[in-house]
Amino acid sequence: MDAEAITVELPGDDGYTELQATVERLDLEADLAILRVEERLPATVVIGLTRSLALHGGEAVYAQGAALGYSPRGLARGYFASREGDENLLMGACWTARISTAPGSSGGAIFDPRTGFLLGIVRGGLSSGQVCFFIPAPRIVEFIDAWH
Repeated sequence: MDAEAITVELPGDDGYTELQATVERLDLEADLAILRVEERLPATVVIGLTRSLALHGGEAVYAQGAALGYSPRGLARGYFASREGDENLLMGACWTARISTAPGSSGGAIFDPRTGFLLGIVRGGLSSGQVCFFIPAPRIVEFIDAWH
């Protein structure tokens, strides 16, 4: 695949910063992409692979996102629900959380409030706003490993 150039916006203290990126790897079915930017980014995310595999129903999780274009600093508290996605909703191998997310939250982080580790990436939810489907850390790691 030829690298496709795109523009991404990253939130910061003074609003958004636009960066040029190239798509290094894309999986439309999994809804994942690896983007390369030339600039050094200020933060590193730790993927909680072992922690995610140890999740039990009812454990607290947080979702971070920029629902409906609002500030990406918003957090929603919820609970891990299941490792079972709903194939009828085309969410595939997603896990579920009982957490309020809104349109625009896709791509936001699901993380462990105790460790700060990334447990997954929001993929979608039900219109009730109380069920969130997320791409789990093991799937993210598999996607990254296949790139190398």
